[in-house]
Amino acid sequence: MKDEQLILSEMKRGSLYRNMAKGRTERYIGSVSHIRPVMDYHKEQQEGAMIRDIRLATQSEVDQYIDETNARVAGKPVISRVAPQS
Repeated sequence: MKDEQLILSEMKRGSLYRNMAKGRTERYIGSVSHIRPVMDYHKEQQEGAMIRDIRLATQSEVDQYIDETNARVAGKPVISRVAPQS
């Protein structure tokens, strides 16, 4: 994976990114300014981050986030993984 700096306008709402400052995978939900994306962690914490601390999550990080989500949700519904279409 490239260590290329993200540009806020290229980030997609709802996508998962790795917050390297916090060492966890978070969902992008909006922005506060041109350098501060607002990230959500399992619908519990929403806060601004610095764009320099954010990178696209790897597939293993996405899988871990999904597994954590499934473990946290009451009633234990399962989020299934869908393979990208070519």
